[in-house]
Amino acid sequence: MKTALPSLLLTVLMLDTLHAGPNPKPSRNEQTVQTIESSSTAPAVSGWELTGNAGTVSGIAGSSTAGINFIGTTDAENLEVRLDNSTSTFFRFTQDGVLEFINPNSNIFLGLSAGLGNVAGENVAIGNSALSSNNSGGSNTAVGSSSMLLNEGGSQNCAFGQSALLFNRSGNNNVSIGYFSLRSNQNSDSTAIGTNSLQSNFEGEQNTAIGSQTLVVNVSGSSNTCVGYQSMFNDITGLQNTAIGAQTLNTNISGTNITCVGYGADVAIDGLDNASAFGNGAIVSGSNQIVIGNSSILSIGGFANWSNFSDGEYKTAVQENVSGLAFIKKLRPVTYQLDMEKLATLTHSSEKCHSKTNESMQGHIVKTGLIAQEVESAALDVGYDFDGVVKPQHENDHYRLTYSSFVVPLIKAVQEQQAMIEALQKEIEILKKDRSN
Repeated sequence: MKTALPSLLLTVLMLDTLHAGPNPKPSRNEQTVQTIESSSTAPAVSGWELTGNAGTVSGIAGSSTAGINFIGTTDAENLEVRLDNSTSTFFRFTQDGVLEFINPNSNIFLGLSAGLGNVAGENVAIGNSALSSNNSGGSNTAVGSSSMLLNEGGSQNCAFGQSALLFNRSGNNNVSIGYFSLRSNQNSDSTAIGTNSLQSNFEGEQNTAIGSQTLVVNVSGSSNTCVGYQSMFNDITGLQNTAIGAQTLNTNISGTNITCVGYGADVAIDGLDNASAFGNGAIVSGSNQIVIGNSSILSIGGFANWSNFSDGEYKTAVQENVSGLAFIKKLRPVTYQLDMEKLATLTHSSEKCHSKTNESMQGHIVKTGLIAQEVESAALDVGYDFDGVVKPQHENDHYRLTYSSFVVPLIKAVQEQQAMIEALQKEIEILKKDRSN
């Protein structure tokens, strides 16, 4: 004996392609609602049930072959999906295979709480909680869970990656690509590409960080540009710096107008201004200085002489007070070799930036030159304000000599010597005449 099931009225929406029964087939696109009393002996229904269906046949995953059962149309007409039969807010599949989202503000939100409470327009949020606090910000694109989560009024921002631009509220024109990139940002016009890039940036603006963990702890530094893994890793407040290469300018925290190009190129200490280091492991140790290459470099050259600015139109307080022979005679020309190990501890450059072979060669080369401290002392002894000695700016800096600066006192020395020679020649001529008389 069959046990009768509880009676249940089911309302089934039947499309014309699924309609069956003794009545004539409805006209195209006509819908027929049938009320069926459900029982243990009720006939099988070929429509989609409101409580779900079983036994459907779909296509194989990874295959382009479609299944037997589907929701859609059997003609070339668009398929629209509406809520409350709204004609202003719905989405549809077009006959061209395009999914269109129609709404008054032209927004697209996909994901739990994505775009929740939004009243602005032209926004795209894809991912759970993406742009979920947005109020008046427009023309934003947020892709990734919690991307632009707290944005309220910021506009024209692009965030791709989990928690990208997470805390941005009113900053505009930012581009954030990568997990946690520009996560704490509150300002405008910055670009961060890479995991954790510009992660801590709060007040900084107009920064560009490309590479994983670039400018990662920057808080208020602005107008910085860095490209390369962990470049400007420790910068917090630095301004208008440029770092190109992995782990470049990592010592800097607050320095300004610094340029470092090359793997590990850096400053010797924090706080420099207007300094540049070019080359693998190049270290600049003072403000207003440029360094090319590291201690492994054996030669720097080109096909033309270096030229210095020397236009008389722009020179003032011109005096002929260059010390000649008095200064030159005090100099002690020497030969010497460099202590490469001691030099490495001074520059604090990474061992990865040095060629042991080249450094060994460098250390064995017998060089010819002067001792900077002795040159400084000689100039002081004769009262000569000589600009050829570059003095250390701090305890991690070192003395340098600009050998081209010696040309001028040498010229003066030659002139003085020539005057002495000419005076002696005159005396000799006089003596010769006296002797002949």
